Amino acid sequence: MSIVADQLGHLRRFSPPVRRLLLFTLFAGLGNAVWNLLFNLYLRQAGFRQDFIGDLNFWMAMASASAAPLAGLLSYRLGQRTMLLAGVTLHIVGEFISVWFVQPTALIVAMAVMGIAFPLWIVSYNPFMAVHSHPDERVPLFSVVNTIWLGTAMAGSVVGGWLPGLLAGLGLAAEAQSVGAYRLAATAGVLLFPAGLVCLLALPRAGITGPTDGFAEDRSGRAGLRSLSSGALGSVAILTGVSALVGLGFGSYFPFVNLYFREGLAASPGLVGLIMGAGQAAGIVGLQFAPSLARRFGQVRAVALAQALAMPCLVGMALAGPLWVGVVFYLGRYAIWNTGSASFDAFQMEAVPDRLRATLNSLAGIPSGVGFNLAWALGSALAGRLIVAHGYPAIFLAAIAFTLPGTAIYFLRFRHKADQGQLPAPDIA
Repeated sequence: MSIVADQLGHLRRFSPPVRRLLLFTLFAGLGNAVWNLLFNLYLRQAGFRQDFIGDLNFWMAMASASAAPLAGLLSYRLGQRTMLLAGVTLHIVGEFISVWFVQPTALIVAMAVMGIAFPLWIVSYNPFMAVHSHPDERVPLFSVVNTIWLGTAMAGSVVGGWLPGLLAGLGLAAEAQSVGAYRLAATAGVLLFPAGLVCLLALPRAGITGPTDGFAEDRSGRAGLRSLSSGALGSVAILTGVSALVGLGFGSYFPFVNLYFREGLAASPGLVGLIMGAGQAAGIVGLQFAPSLARRFGQVRAVALAQALAMPCLVGMALAGPLWVGVVFYLGRYAIWNTGSASFDAFQMEAVPDRLRATLNSLAGIPSGVGFNLAWALGSALAGRLIVAHGYPAIFLAAIAFTLPGTAIYFLRFRHKADQGQLPAPDIA
């Protein structure tokens, strides 16, 4: 109870702009969770194979990777508020196309639009939070942010699993597991995003620790990277490589978790929604321990410990026989991983000067960066083919093979850094 009270206490102390962005997060998280749960089920019901689903994830991630560097620069030129508004609007358009045009070409276009939209807003999201907060409250802030994402994902997953049956019961669809029922239910999720846009319109253009709306020419992210010392540039490169390995791991299994439970372990769509929601709840539990874990071990050790302890759960999912075994390991993986996620975000935001945060986020951010998205694209395409050839267990073993070296590199490179996240030689040359 004291952990929950701490979270509520921090929430009251956050600045009004941060609270508005958190409200946007609430609407966006709910809408995206409904769409995420139902989209793969919708595609399978429409007759598409897992390898095509993997290819759709590939094109979305490739579009994100291509747009991420430009998003980082535009964030400086146009301002974080403008980028947030533009990205979310484009995301709504992409999701709408994806659920109402089921032809392969239209689906690829929709994924590309959503892929471009995502870095446009997410690359400014964490820097906006950072510039509207003080350094000593950023780990609690990112813990609250991740808690909201997971909480809305939990609620949206449960509602999404239940919604097609409700629509069929109301006579709006022929049956609960029809293409029409999935399409209408996913559309309901898309319609939550416009409510979030209202929250974004109320955001200011200046933060408590600096401007949010661009920099002079000599303070652009590109110029700043050129002026960093070789040690700092090397650390940025390593962070980008680590995020790529993590992206390969995530892409190798995460897009297919709902199909793993639906087809691999024979769960009903409603039960899949409950399982996915329970996973988010387990993640929320893990997040409550993130600040205390960071205080005890430091940000870098907290991240490495969480990633390492989550890997045996992937082995358990690969070897699962009965449904309940797969569920237990899935819940364990979510809870353990999220004990380190807030520390990873905070470390990255404090690793470079303020003016380079959006640039670093566009390169090494999870899930906004070029490295992560390129790797996610390859991992998703690989996973779809692994499922067709070898079944669902293969994707979890592939995820371990990619994530383990990323965890080791991250820990070995940054384990001696201060809790505040300073990189080696972060000075300007």
